[in-house]
Amino acid sequence: MSNRKSVISFVTAVLVLCGLATTSLAETSKISAIIPWQGQGQMFPVATNKLRFLGALEGIMYVETAEGAMNEALSSAARSCRTSMAAAKARRRAAAA
Repeated sequence: MSNRKSVISFVTAVLVLCGLATTSLAETSKISAIIPWQGQGQMFPVATNKLRFLGALEGIMYVETAEGAMNEALSSAARSCRTSMAAAKARRRAAAA
């Protein structure tokens, strides 16, 4: 039994040291990403002067790494958000201007 505890302690120590060694070797890098998207959905009245949007957003995500390589990926997400009537009207006026 004592041998088993010693082996478990040794293996645990090795795993902890390996984890610490790999985190010290980790590098940081900078990436930039942008997603031009379009959405489609519907607005539903849920309370007095309150609306809920249910829909989906999709677009292409462009990612640039520190090395300069540009990669792209298709991005799609379901979306639900609640807003007030006044805020929705203000956004509509701003978009029309």
